[in-house]
Amino acid sequence: MVLGSVLIGSPAEARVVSVTVIDNQFVNGTRKINIGTTVRWTFDSVHPHTTTSNQGFWDSPQMTSGTKSVTFASAGKYAYHCKVHGFAMSGVITARPTASAITGGKRVRWAVAGEPNRTYDVQVKKPGSTTWSAFRTNTKTLFADYKPAKKGTYVFRARTDNTSNGKSSGWAKRKVVIS
Repeated sequence: MVLGSVLIGSPAEARVVSVTVIDNQFVNGTRKINIGTTVRWTFDSVHPHTTTSNQGFWDSPQMTSGTKSVTFASAGKYAYHCKVHGFAMSGVITARPTASAITGGKRVRWAVAGEPNRTYDVQVKKPGSTTWSAFRTNTKTLFADYKPAKKGTYVFRARTDNTSNGKSSGWAKRKVVIS
């Protein structure tokens, strides 16, 4: 994950959401965000805690005060926990891919910045289908245009692969209407 901030468009579009870390819980610890959003964990506790990705994407030191920020530059469902309290103290950040209009379709974006040791898997579920089809596999590209022959509601899902340890985030979904 990119630490610090990633700006998408103008600074007004950059977004920060907060998670409070207090004794034995992450308040608002399960969040759905768009890629490019920064999550700021604010520690306010008598006892030390961490925010640690289950898949090795980030790890904070033990803290009782202060903040840890992570910008989610790529799509995925990122489970995390406190190393001091194991998986009894946990949360999930789901960073969803985005879509913007282009002539005849949509531009689907699963990452806003390339990152070292990262590849991406992207799948699509077409109207009327119950199964996922590969759209991009093990790619380092950040987006692609999708121009289907048929109009309707498509669902895209993406995940980020951490090639330094062989682990992947979970899948994050985004409905896209192409009309």
